[in-house]
Amino acid sequence: MAGESESYEKVEYELLADPSVVAGKFFGHPCLKIGGKVFACEHDSELLLKLPPERIAELTAEGSRHFEPGGHRMGGWVKVPEPDSDAAAQWTALADEAKEYVAGAA
Repeated sequence: MAGESESYEKVEYELLADPSVVAGKFFGHPCLKIGGKVFACEHDSELLLKLPPERIAELTAEGSRHFEPGGHRMGGWVKVPEPDSDAAAQWTALADEAKEYVAGAA
C-alpha cells in the first residue's frame, strides 16, 4: 500500500502468514485484524497497538504515547514510534503480542 513504512510492511508480511489474521483499514490507515477485531495499525508512521493497560503503561514509560485522536484518549491503545534499530523485528514482536491479547479477549 502506498505510504506504508517499510517496517510496517514487514510486520504485515509476518503476521499475515497466520491464516486467522486479515488486513483491513482503521481510521483510514492499514491495519491487521483477528476475529474481526483490530490489533495493530500503521498510524502516521507509528505502530498503533491494542494492549492491556499494564503493558501500555510499560510502553509509555519507554517513550510511546497514548492514542488520542481528536484530543480524546482511546483507552487500550498505544502509539509506538519506529525504533532506530531493528524496527521491523521490534514492531513485529509487539504486533504479535497485541494479536495474542486481542485473540484472547475475543
